[in-house]
Amino acid sequence: MTEFRHEPRVFERADEASAREIILTAEGDRSSAERWLLETPYLAALILEDLKLQGAHRPHVIDFGCGVGRLADPLAAAGCKVLGVDTSLSTREMARVAVPGLTVATPHAFALLATREFADGAIAVWALQHALNFKEAVEQLSGALKPGARLVVVNSRRRCVPTDQGWLDDGINVEAELDARFEPVVQRLLDPAAVGDAVAGASFYGVWRKR
Repeated sequence: MTEFRHEPRVFERADEASAREIILTAEGDRSSAERWLLETPYLAALILEDLKLQGAHRPHVIDFGCGVGRLADPLAAAGCKVLGVDTSLSTREMARVAVPGLTVATPHAFALLATREFADGAIAVWALQHALNFKEAVEQLSGALKPGARLVVVNSRRRCVPTDQGWLDDGINVEAELDARFEPVVQRLLDPAAVGDAVAGASFYGVWRKR
């Protein structure tokens, strides 16, 4: 097998405009800006519905792969206490500034919290496809969630790991791995009107519950 080097620095950006372009890349006939405008409110509404946080007082939610905070923002506006986790220093700082009350953490810092079962819910939107240590990330999310808490995942069906040789698919079946670790609850088809035909055809939306 050809050796490669993980290159998460691809997500380090000098400004929010360029960060948005790498977080939501242009796909099919949809530009990054169009995806941002149409997809963000659509996913935010689904996520808030599917996390089932009603009744919890200021529920604690993990945004794994928070980027610049595009989904942390509606979660915080809905009354959640949000912890944003991201490998990129630049986007973490953009998110911290953009989202009132957001706490941000490196993956290393998150790993230290991941045995405490503190979170009422978690999301990972276009994030697990990029995680080099995928199984470790899933175990950490599980360890951080309270029993019965939900994890909402939106992901490409193929892995897209950033490396020095480009975006590589290492063959991990993300859905199958999540099914093995959590209880599947909801599977949705993404609406092409909201996410575009290319993204809808190549991606999945699922909800899992910690056993």
